[in-house]
Amino acid sequence: MNNESGQPDQATQPQSQGQLTRSDRQEIVNRLRQESADNFLERIIENGLNPQTDLAELILSGFNLSGANLQGADLTRIRLSQENLSNANLEGAILEDAYMPDTDLSCANLQRANLTKSILFLSNLKNANLEEANLQNASLDRTNLQEVKGDRANFQAAYSSYEGGNFSNASLKNANFASASLDRGNFSDANLSNANFQEAQLRQVNFRHTNLQQVNFQQADVTYADFSHANLKGADLQGATLSTTFLRDAIIDAQTKIDPTWRKIWAVLNGVAEDLDLQNIDLSRQDCQELNLAGANLESATLYKTNFRNTDLSNANLSNADLSWANLENANLKGANLAWANLEGAKLLGTEIDELTTIDPMLRQAWASMNSQSSNYAIAEVMPAILERFREEIQATIKPHLAIYLVPDENLTWWQSKFAGMKKSKGGFPYLPKGYDYPKTSDGEYLHLLAQINFAETPHLEGFPKQGILQFYIADDHDSYGSPNHFRILYFPEPDLNENNLTTDFSFLPEKDSFLDPYPDNCSAIQWIQGYAPITLEDKFADCLDSIFERLNELEDELDDLEFEQSNLSEDFCNAYYETFNNGKWYCNLQMGGHTSFEQNDPRPYYQLDSNEDPFDTLLLKIRLVEDGSLFFYIQSSALARCDFSKILYAMA
Repeated sequence: MNNESGQPDQATQPQSQGQLTRSDRQEIVNRLRQESADNFLERIIENGLNPQTDLAELILSGFNLSGANLQGADLTRIRLSQENLSNANLEGAILEDAYMPDTDLSCANLQRANLTKSILFLSNLKNANLEEANLQNASLDRTNLQEVKGDRANFQAAYSSYEGGNFSNASLKNANFASASLDRGNFSDANLSNANFQEAQLRQVNFRHTNLQQVNFQQADVTYADFSHANLKGADLQGATLSTTFLRDAIIDAQTKIDPTWRKIWAVLNGVAEDLDLQNIDLSRQDCQELNLAGANLESATLYKTNFRNTDLSNANLSNADLSWANLENANLKGANLAWANLEGAKLLGTEIDELTTIDPMLRQAWASMNSQSSNYAIAEVMPAILERFREEIQATIKPHLAIYLVPDENLTWWQSKFAGMKKSKGGFPYLPKGYDYPKTSDGEYLHLLAQINFAETPHLEGFPKQGILQFYIADDHDSYGSPNHFRILYFPEPDLNENNLTTDFSFLPEKDSFLDPYPDNCSAIQWIQGYAPITLEDKFADCLDSIFERLNELEDELDDLEFEQSNLSEDFCNAYYETFNNGKWYCNLQMGGHTSFEQNDPRPYYQLDSNEDPFDTLLLKIRLVEDGSLFFYIQSSALARCDFSKILYAMA
């Protein structure tokens, strides 16, 4: 033994057992694994194997190789998974075609190692030494390479199928990434001076604050790549695909080789453009906030999703520009020309417009509505034209709601708001005063707490209680979801916070078989986010929009009389409405109050058959499931005003 390192001495290692087959060698390793052998390298030597030559092509999972000395070892095609090789010495080792997913190689010495075609997805190489290592054609999907030393390393044709490796703060001077495919990788704050990325695929890569001096990006695809604050002095981007590439605060000098159009875009984004004739320029998704573009010619410019927040665009020519989904909040558009500009989805909250601003009258009206102090709930974006005609009617249907977000927490008190989850834990049990029976089905089966809401903790919703604890219990049998005999609602108007007066032993409850994919198995605290949304077209009470369809039908009749060719306006309205409002921005998976979306149909017409009773018009709780729709709990607003939760419509749809 080498007394200083604790590793096998080269002189004591046996000669390679060339007569042993791969199966023989694997059998020895398997036996040691079954014995849970420590000091793996010592033990394989005792069993006649040479670590330098006899481990190639073997499955080595199940051993702790942290700090192992495998310098120069032939480890071709070894198979490891979730193993610990941290601080291992693999200098000059041959790891070609090695399969090492989710392996800990942090602080390992891989200097001059051959990792060609190795599989390293999800592996941790933080602080590893990769200087002059060869990772050609290696798989680096979600690999952690933070702070590695990889100067002159070869990553040629390295690839990731989903998310490129994390190279943040790494030293990769003179590294070769030619033809690598590292989409969505992270090189923030890394030193890549003189590196070669020729013909690399680098879409959506993060190069923020990165040293990219003298880097070769010829023919590379850097679509959506973020070069904010990066140093690109002397970099060569000739022939590179720079579509929607972000260059705000990037450093470029006269030696930087870049397409003239993109040099101009860089100058605009950084406030150093001498010429503001920007006709037909493409600034899609760029960060142009707080720039001075007064008087700029942006005629026919592509400004899709561009951020112009707090930007001075006074007297700018934006005629025929595509400003769809652009952020113009607090921008100065006084005197600007917006004739024929596309502003669908644009945010105009706080935008300055005056009588000299040329803008479609309908869009001026939309701007006025968004910025009206009398409007409690304004739709803050420009809608498609067929919806804008009816902005006031649509906004009149808006109701506030509370979106529910879950934060795993098993240390909740008995009376806190919670989403119980599948596993039994104290935090997931209900507030239940002594003397109250735990809820059961009509067949005597115990129900399970689904959610508990303490109104003293929630932002107030109009019509809802300001205090008290409301509980939802359901059967965990999937086939019983929505069944009126398989749920209970309990309400405690004045909770007793003395634990001595509460039931605290719930050991009588059975385990839950399954519970509401995709939500957490463990108990979760509830975070509340206030929101609001207009009514959906599937809503039972969407007849409030009937006047719109009547006007559309009248307009269709007029156009028919004029023999004017036109599409079905009601159908166009519905399509635009669905596209604009039926998405996660307006509606949520877990929700209390307000309007909501339906994966299928509003269940209330099928459950409420008595037309003489008050309608179930208030959403108590919605829980969207993975495949089968959603669970809904509705109450009559008249009953809610009395805090009477005895009659609830429970449905799945």
